[in-house]
Formats: sequence, C-alpha cells, structure tokens
Amino acid sequence: MPREKRLPVEELAWRCSPERFSFATTNELASLQEIIGQDRALRSIQFGLGITNHNYNIFVLGDTGVGKSTSIKEIIEARAKGEPVPDDWCYVFNFEDVDTPTAISLPPGRGADFAAEMDELVETLLRDIPKVFESKDYEKHRDEIIEGQQERTRSLFFRLEQRAMERGLVLKKTVSGLAVVPAKNGKPMSQEEFESLPPERRAMIEQDLAVMQDKLSDAVREARNIEKETKERINALDREVVQYVVNPAINELLDKFKEFKGVVDYLYKVKENILNNIDDFRPKEEVPLAIGGLRLQKPEPSFERYKVNLFVGNRESEGAPVVYESNPTYTNLFGRIEYKVQLGAATTDFTMVKPGSVHKANGGYLIVNALDILRNIFVYDSLKRMIKNREARIEDPWEQYRIVSATTLKPAPIPVNIKLVIIGEPFIYYLLYNLDTEYRKSSRSRPTSIPSCRGPTRISRSTRIIATWCRRRGSYPSTGPVWERSWSSARGLPATGRSSRPDLTR
Repeated sequence: MPREKRLPVEELAWRCSPERFSFATTNELASLQEIIGQDRALRSIQFGLGITNHNYNIFVLGDTGVGKSTSIKEIIEARAKGEPVPDDWCYVFNFEDVDTPTAISLPPGRGADFAAEMDELVETLLRDIPKVFESKDYEKHRDEIIEGQQERTRSLFFRLEQRAMERGLVLKKTVSGLAVVPAKNGKPMSQEEFESLPPERRAMIEQDLAVMQDKLSDAVREARNIEKETKERINALDREVVQYVVNPAINELLDKFKEFKGVVDYLYKVKENILNNIDDFRPKEEVPLAIGGLRLQKPEPSFERYKVNLFVGNRESEGAPVVYESNPTYTNLFGRIEYKVQLGAATTDFTMVKPGSVHKANGGYLIVNALDILRNIFVYDSLKRMIKNREARIEDPWEQYRIVSATTLKPAPIPVNIKLVIIGEPFIYYLLYNLDTEYRKSSRSRPTSIPSCRGPTRISRSTRIIATWCRRRGSYPSTGPVWERSWSSARGLPATGRSSRPDLTR
C-alpha cells in the first residue's frame, strides 16, 4: 500500500510572500512599460514587424483584459519612431475626367506647401488678370481689331448695295435679316407696285433678284467669317496678354516642384485651363434685370478646381504613423465623400474627399480589433482586398445594391504600404484560419500570448506594470498587503496551478 501523506491546509493554495512587497503604496514604484512573461509573443511581434512583405501581417492572440491593445500599441510606437515619415497625399481636380480626382504624392510637409502655393496662385491671378484687361494698351489693340472688322463688313455690304442699285434693287432690313427687294426712285417698291409692272419687266426683276440673293448669301457668309476671324484674333490677344501674368506665376511653381512629375503635369493642365477660361478672370460686369431699375451681377465663377485637397499631411509626424482604430466602420477605415445640399440638391467635389484610418496609417501600422471588423459590414472583405491589391479606394459600398445608380466621384486609388495588426481572442483567429483560405495568406505571423507571472522577479516587475497601468487611469494607490492578497488569489490555469495572471479589467 502506498504511504499516506498528510497535506497541510496552507499548502493547498499558493501564497505570495509579503516580503516581496517592500513599498508602502504603489506611488513609490517607478513606472515600467513592458510585457512580463510574454517572451514568445514579443519575439513573434518583432519578427512580424520586421518583415516588409505586404502579405505578412500580425494577429495578436490573448484573452480579454490582459492589456493586449495598450501593450502592442506601445511596442509598435517605440519601433515606429525610428522609421521614415511617409509621404503626403493630395487630391487635385482632373481636367480630363471631372469625376475622377487625381492623387499626387509629395514628401512630408510638401503637400501643405503645394496647397498653399495654389491658393496664392489663384489670388495672384484674380488680382492681376483684371488689371490687364483694364489697361489702355489692351483696349487700344482690341479696338483696332474690332474697327478693322467693322470696316471690312461695311465695305462688303456697300459694294453689294452698289451692285444691287445698278440692277434697280435695294437692300432692306427685315425681321429675319437683310433681303434684296425691287426699288423705285431708290426706295423699296411695294407689292402692289411690283404687281402693276408689265410681265416682261417683272420677269427681268425676278432674275436680278435671284442673282443678287445669291450674292447676298455669299456676303452674309463672308461677314460671319470676318466676325469669326475677329473673335479668334481677340481670343489670341486675350491669351497673349494673360500669359504675361500666368507664365511667371506658373513657372515659379514649376521651379519649386520640378522634382515631382505629378505636380508638373498638373500645373501644365492648370495653365491651359486658365487660358481656356479667361472670361472667369475678367472684371465683373452688371447686367440689367427685366425689372426696371434693378441690376444683378453675373454668377460668380468657381475657382475650386484650382484648389488642392491635402488628403493626408505628415508635416508634424515623427516616424511612421501608428493608428489604433477603435471603431472600424467602413467609412472610418476607408474614407468617405461628403456632400453639401444646395437648393435641394446634394453636390460634392474633390475637396470634400476625406481620409480614413487606412490612409492615415499608410506607410506605418494600423491596429484594429478582430471582433469589431467582423461586426461591421463590408470591412473584413475590404481589408483583405486592400492587402491583396495594395491600394485603398474610396467608394460607396452600397452602390452595387441600388436599383438606380447615382453619379458620384470615384477618386483615384492610393497605393498603400501598411502593416495590419489585428488583436483578438484565440477562437476568432482559428475560426478565420480554418474557414477563410484567403485569410491565411494575409496574416502569416501569429504571436501567441502565453501569460506566466510566477517567480519573485516576474511578480515584482508585473506589479510595477499594473501599478503604471492603474496610475494612467487615475486609480487610487494600493498598499503591499493588497498586492499580496491579489497575487495569492490570482488564477491562470487552475488545473495545473502553473501560471497566474492579473485581469486588468477587474
């Protein structure tokens, strides 16, 4: 028979020695920011963060209440400080396809400079171009062109009128324009007078009318050509004088941003658009209304197309961005297009395109909760698509379900380079891993949380970490006996009694 061994009651449960807590209250403990007993998880996290391949992302496993989110964010933030700051991203007007704003990337801080320079450009043009049209030199050249056109037109119809008079005809103004009619003593003949003429005379006049009517048509056609030529010469004059203002301003910007092809191409399109819409910059004129005495200005032209939407600016950033999205809805992650209501109609433009957490975390790290992304419709599949295509699109996910599609903006997609860090409980990870083959390709690094806090050193360091956590949240300081009792009653794996961990939510 095996020998019986009596087990004292005090050995049925592990007790923490009170000598381990030499402090009066936790206010005496220095702050400590690290994870105790998570060596394997830390190695996996550092390994996953060090892989630059976009298919390698991280899923952090752990039970609720052990401080995963805070700890992971601190680890990533410490690493991100030593990494380069990502580029700025801007959206600008697409002069070739107004519904598809163009995306331009610039070094950190240059996006804000570009936006400010374009605002200043518009102010300069609105100030200086009207002065050009009000100058005496411009008015002189314009008057010369118009007077030349008028003289050519007068000469054309004078010769036509002389030829008509030689045939006993005159030119008469009618509601529909000029017409050739028979004349008597240099004045238009009435219908009764014409009918009273002998048939032979009427036949001769009708032949002359047919000939002169053809010549009148030719003259009217030539007059229109003269008018068209005059407009072209005036437009050429307008472009010439406006370029004296536009060229120096655009060339200055080209010199400042000559290293960036996207900006250079855009500035050339801006210049051409300005020259094609010179009337927008002319001095404002008043036009009379139908109501006597009242006057109304023409609608103000819009210069929004020359603005720059600084979509993501990183001028103030230090290192790579770390974004923790606590509410990962589709729009919070992937951005949105805002609208404004005018006269009962919703309108928008490229300046109302707003970024999401994906864009803000571009070039860095995006941290989300696994359960949250599964709760929000469209988010999970969109994240997988973003990782696969390495680009972020701003679109309305409900558009495909509408019976009648609405015309809206479709901004150009932005290339993304993001390390996605998903935090969740183990059952979610294994559920996705077993049921979604695409998920296995996009989350290949799996840090496993195996909490273990036994041993004098670990208990001491864990106490400092928890005290730091409580201090951040404004909790009251606690004494040594409180910690003795807390560690003695902690439970990790009751079946083995080999580990203990505090629940930070309790």
